[in-house]
Amino acid sequence: MKRWWYIARRLQPEGQAGVMGDGERTGGSPGRIVAEATIATALAIMIVSLCVTTGFKHEIERKLYGLVPHIEVSNALMPSVGDSALVDIHAVTGAISSDEYLAHHVRSVSGELVKPIMLKTDDNFEALRLRAVDGNFDWQSIEGYLVEGTIPLRTDTMSIVVSRHIANRLTLHAGERVMAYFVGENIKARRLTIAGVYETQLDAFDDVTALAGRALVEPIMRVDSSACHSIAITVDDPAMSEPIAYSLYSALMSAPGNSVQYSLVPVTLKHRQFFAWLDMLDMNVTVIIILMLIVSCFAVISTLLMIVLRRTSTIGLLKALGAPDRGVRAVFIFLTLKSLARALLIGNVLGLTLALVQHHFHIIHLDPASYYMNSVPIEISPIAIVLLNAGFIVVSLLSLLIPSMAVTRVSPATSMRVE
Repeated sequence: MKRWWYIARRLQPEGQAGVMGDGERTGGSPGRIVAEATIATALAIMIVSLCVTTGFKHEIERKLYGLVPHIEVSNALMPSVGDSALVDIHAVTGAISSDEYLAHHVRSVSGELVKPIMLKTDDNFEALRLRAVDGNFDWQSIEGYLVEGTIPLRTDTMSIVVSRHIANRLTLHAGERVMAYFVGENIKARRLTIAGVYETQLDAFDDVTALAGRALVEPIMRVDSSACHSIAITVDDPAMSEPIAYSLYSALMSAPGNSVQYSLVPVTLKHRQFFAWLDMLDMNVTVIIILMLIVSCFAVISTLLMIVLRRTSTIGLLKALGAPDRGVRAVFIFLTLKSLARALLIGNVLGLTLALVQHHFHIIHLDPASYYMNSVPIEISPIAIVLLNAGFIVVSLLSLLIPSMAVTRVSPATSMRVE
């Protein structure tokens, strides 16, 4: 195999840019240039598609897994009974600690009181769902989306955090005060301070959710620190939230003295529309990659056939010198791979350059109302890029096996007379 590689290295594909014997420089074959450009463009499209899809998936998952409980535990009677249908956080933590599987996979447990409130200014009002969280709540998941203000202290009884959408409709800013009405058997009013304003661009969260510490709601509801409307379970792998939820449900229902009917909702079920959309993106990028591979295979095959047609006399000479058909095929496959290598280099540089430009400068913008983000997200995975290139090379080599058999049909007696 080494000698065929050596011959291929010494040969120059017909029509490739080079220097003729009289010193005149030849230009690249238009057909070869078009084929290489097609391969490079197809590879660049695959790289950009992969980076965009990966960026979309990870950005949506990062928002969902950071803002929504991985598993939400509540009393199954909560919708009909209301505030009297509370759950004890100690019962949940006890069930988790007594089960080795759950203790290994559960990262944190946070209790929440959920209260409907109405924020009112002189000109407008908004009805919201207030999540009053305890000290175990991961405020860092919200802090990354803050556009104004700060996160309130755990003991703060007069501050809340609202979304930019709500703040804009009420014409409020961080540090300003607003009247809040807590809806229940008796409506209670408090003048609260807007501690911070966040923007996640997830309408399902931004349009209805305000956040505060439990210290704000506990005196109003007159409950102790163990009573919760819902309990947010954070696990080490959110994709495994469903089997973990089933295990936790079994542990809770089999606990001695249990009299509560629990409802457990994993994030993958509560927001299944987002995950269905992400699965559709995977299908789209798979279709794009398959189409680009087909186009590239045709380009690679055409490159090989052009080299064979233009090097017919060389084939005859090699056969006349005793070279086997397999060796001659290897020479022309190596010649084709030289063009493929140039196309791969150009395609990788082009695709990665486009991805990096979008990643750093956000040139292509999106409508947040439809895509939940301001610009096309990009995530470059070196492993994925390497695997894509490896798969591209393997498919290209396989596509050359049958077309390269055209070499065996060339007769040495007639080919050496071909100019």
